[in-house]
Parts: sequence; C-alpha cells; structure tokens
Amino acid sequence: MVNGMMWFDDNNKRSLEQKIRMAVNYFELKYKLKPEIVLISPKESAQGEGLPRIPGLEVQNQEVVLPHHFWVGLS
Repeated sequence: MVNGMMWFDDNNKRSLEQKIRMAVNYFELKYKLKPEIVLISPKESAQGEGLPRIPGLEVQNQEVVLPHHFWVGLS
C-alpha cells in the first residue's frame, strides 16, 4: 500500500461490511479519492461473516492489522 489511513470501529452493532463502507466513505470525503484496498485483521473476518465483496474494492486479511482497525488506501 502506498498511501492510506487507519480507521477504528469497535461497534458490535455494525456488520463488517458496514464498518468498511463507513471507513471508505470517510476516506473519499477527506482525500477526494476512491480507495482501492482495505486491510483488516483476520479476527474481523473470523467472526463468521467472512470477507465482504464490495465492487471496486479489494478487502484483505493482514496479520499486522489490529482487531477493530481498518487500513484504507491506495495500492
């Protein structure tokens, strides 16, 4: 990843996809760019939802990302 931002969301009432979409929306508002990739903790996708499929966005598990954190950016 070349550039990006870290997003934190520990709200258990939101789905993984909702959390990612919120992070992506904020990124787009702040940087006026569409992100290409979101890195999440494998623990997030292990909650039973799996990795969401969002058109135009690559979602990957990365061990270096802490739970409840989402690294959103450009690859």
